[in-house]
Amino acid sequence: MNKPLLKKLIALAAIFATPLCAETALAAETAAGNNAAATATIKYAGSDFLSGDIENALKENVAKAANAPALEGEMIGSKSAVTQLRTGECDFVLVMEKGDPKSLFSELAEGKWRAIPIAYLVSYVAVPRSNGVNEVSFYELRGIFARYAENHITKWENTGVKIYPILGSRADSTANSFFQAIVFPQSPFLAQIRNTENDEGALQEASSSHEAIVVVSAPIASKFPTLKTLSVSEAQSPDEKKTAYSPTPANIYNRDYPLSVPFYVVYPVEKRAKIIPVLRAIFSNEFASTLQAQNLVPVPENIRENLKKSIDALGE
Repeated sequence: MNKPLLKKLIALAAIFATPLCAETALAAETAAGNNAAATATIKYAGSDFLSGDIENALKENVAKAANAPALEGEMIGSKSAVTQLRTGECDFVLVMEKGDPKSLFSELAEGKWRAIPIAYLVSYVAVPRSNGVNEVSFYELRGIFARYAENHITKWENTGVKIYPILGSRADSTANSFFQAIVFPQSPFLAQIRNTENDEGALQEASSSHEAIVVVSAPIASKFPTLKTLSVSEAQSPDEKKTAYSPTPANIYNRDYPLSVPFYVVYPVEKRAKIIPVLRAIFSNEFASTLQAQNLVPVPENIRENLKKSIDALGE
């Protein structure tokens, strides 16, 4: 084997030799038939949460590629999208799943499909900085926000002041519905919770109340300097000891911060070569900016860069 070829193979091996499951699976797939992506029509379906600006941004980013394929599809909801993927009506889907996708889709466990996280819907819990509390557990969140709880928590233990719970939008909004499903799936929200029209209104109200605890779907902006974000643990009782994690990008990606729901790109392995332009667009910095603008957390930049290197190597 000549030395230049050997060097290239070694370089490619270095890119693929990563402990991250998504990157390893992506890089390990065959590059055969990459040219099939050129000028093809790629069909998709996905979560209706991604319709509008995010869906349009994906199409625009794919269109920038040389010999860009046409994207056809609709964001019809995650369950319907997966059904279309199973029947062969689309080439990839963008779905929202709070559980382990391998336990939900047998095709993933069988190695027929791949699922790579692309972004996360995150709930943030905040209180005034004057409050000495720095972390909160599922048990405490349930006691504050759930209608049916083992123990309703109505006062701050450290001050004895009455708690004033606030939600950043309607209780039945997508973000709050997932917060509820994660923390107290067997109970609706407490009727006395203050619902505001949006996160901005909730944070503004919390800023002027020493008793407040607020749940929102966007990071606490610097324009609210009197508020702080709490770390969250999955402890289900006052006696259970579990680590509380802050909502950093790394903690969200590693699934340590518990109040997050991932979005995945899911595709059949046999369609891998065809959707390379889509994967490049999904992990681009431009698309990450669109996700952030819509209050979603993209996978960390270093992870995106490793994924892009894997994609580019296989697409050559």
